[in-house]
Amino acid sequence: MRPTLHDYQFELSEQVAKHNWSKTLLSNENFWKVDKFAKLTNRAPHLGDFVPCDEDGNVLEKPERVNYVIGVDGFDRFKEDWEQFQQAQSRVIFKGFSLRNYDKDSGVTVISTDELTHVLWFKENGKVLTFNGVEINRIEDLPREIEFKEGLI
Repeated sequence: MRPTLHDYQFELSEQVAKHNWSKTLLSNENFWKVDKFAKLTNRAPHLGDFVPCDEDGNVLEKPERVNYVIGVDGFDRFKEDWEQFQQAQSRVIFKGFSLRNYDKDSGVTVISTDELTHVLWFKENGKVLTFNGVEINRIEDLPREIEFKEGLI
C-alpha cells in the first residue's frame, strides 16, 4: 500500500520532535498547510462535502424568493433559509457537484458532476460513499480528477 499524505505528515511530525526542528519548521506556514491538508484527506467524505446539506445530511436547494409568501413572515423565512443555505455552501469542499436523484425509500442519494464524469452514491444520510461500486473510506481515496474548491487550504 502506498504511503498517504497523512502517513507523511505523521512521519514528519516525529522527525521534528526527534531532531528538535520545532522552532524552524513549526513556524513555517507551509508545514501547517500540509498538516491541515493531511488531516482533511484522511477523514471520511460526507455528502455535505460535495453539495450543500443541513446538519442532518439532507441536501438543501438554493432558496428562490418567488417561492415564499409575500409579507414579513415570508421574507423572514426566506432570510432564514438563505442563511442556512449559505452556511451549508461554505462547508462544501469539492467543486462541480449537484443532486441527481434521491430515493426516500432506500435512503440513497446520487450526485454527479455536471458533465456526469463522476457519479457518487451516498447512503445512510450521506455518510457512506460508493464510487464505481467501491466504498470510499477516506477523501484521499477519491479519484484525483475530483477537484477541491479554490482557496480551501
